[in-house]
Amino acid sequence: MEREKIVDLAIEKLFWKDIKDYITDEPELVEIIDQLAHDNNYPIFKVSYPFAAEIFKQGIFHLPDRKTGKTIAITDNRIPKDILEALNYSALPLGILSGNGGVEVFSELEDRVFSLAYFTSSLNLGIWETFAYPTPFTVTAGARSLFMLPKTMEAEGYKRLKQRFGVTTSLSNNVFDQWHIFKEIINHKKFHEPWCCDIFFLTTPWLKGLKTDPKRRALYSFLLERAWKHTEYSRNKVMLDMVWESFSKVLTKDRIKPNTHIVDTLKHLIFVAMGALPAFSPAFDYKAAPIDGLLKVYLDDYELKPYAPSLMQPRHFSITTAADPVYYSLQVPTYLESMPKYRSPNSARADLSDLIELMDRFMQEFIRKNLSNDNLHHIYDILSKVQFDYFHSEEELDKGIYSSKELPTEDARFLYMPPDYEKRSFCYRSLFTRGCVRISRK
Repeated sequence: MEREKIVDLAIEKLFWKDIKDYITDEPELVEIIDQLAHDNNYPIFKVSYPFAAEIFKQGIFHLPDRKTGKTIAITDNRIPKDILEALNYSALPLGILSGNGGVEVFSELEDRVFSLAYFTSSLNLGIWETFAYPTPFTVTAGARSLFMLPKTMEAEGYKRLKQRFGVTTSLSNNVFDQWHIFKEIINHKKFHEPWCCDIFFLTTPWLKGLKTDPKRRALYSFLLERAWKHTEYSRNKVMLDMVWESFSKVLTKDRIKPNTHIVDTLKHLIFVAMGALPAFSPAFDYKAAPIDGLLKVYLDDYELKPYAPSLMQPRHFSITTAADPVYYSLQVPTYLESMPKYRSPNSARADLSDLIELMDRFMQEFIRKNLSNDNLHHIYDILSKVQFDYFHSEEELDKGIYSSKELPTEDARFLYMPPDYEKRSFCYRSLFTRGCVRISRK
């Protein structure tokens, strides 16, 4: 079938000299590419994605249509042949984030979003697909795991959003459904804060002879090293499963049968502490979304009262930097569930107390196991520097649990307001903070 051309794909043909100065956080990659032939025979495509646009879905790469804002599969007959040939060398071509917008890699489950990674810069797209079969994950422009702490279920406020921004998404108690409303607002013509995620995709000529050309050996090694880093979650999971096997025997011996929700939460928190999976932080930059514009809509149009519109976004924790803490909530789970819960769920406060006890037991067993297993030393080295603090919104709390009121005292990002707006109080009784864990460096 003859291909019908799309004349307005949001793509710009560039070359290395045009984008080099944007790659400020990849000095090694810049040095490697500087040594390669990068004349006009080696184009790079700058692709601009609107907020929430699908970049990769069901194993297929997508490109944005500038006119409609929607994305089109690379396999679509309307994609021009030259673009197809330039970008179809793998399921997802190698992409360098320009730094003006982030992307999230995730899988939507029945009642939650499992976030595998959140990238805001560097060469991080297409690494896995270059060396292996495509994954079942979706990649979108901006943060998919984006939600507000105060409730946004007020009927009159929602009616005003429908009238001004044509919102059609139904209200839902699931916080992850807020993103669908955010998407409609941000991409509406009346939303006045432009946002896009620019990605520089390497084209087919850059990959020719990658494994055999001596001149490209350094680039090939760089990509392999990055691919190894991207397998961190899988590799650490195998190692931690060894500890968990021993830990399970200890629990069985002591006749302890923890709720599977608590077990899954503990495992997930370990991966967050390792930096292998993201948790959440209060929104702090424009890479996740056009934050100020979105908050103004909820302050002015929705008329949110009386709390600060604290917006949560995904973020990885790193023990090697002086990064701010990240947060995880038992009430807003994002883990991959291992099995159905075998008993009725406790209250959030009881679950939090159970988690504290189980975490203490786990760390004790991990220390014991580490002493006889050198393969676990790097994991222990990280976990020994991580601090877990637990919060709940109730007044009378068990030992080891702090009041959620304290969260903005130590992290002012929870009270962020757009410029020229008066400060507001913190919604400490939100669903997220009613059973919240803070992960920070000791």
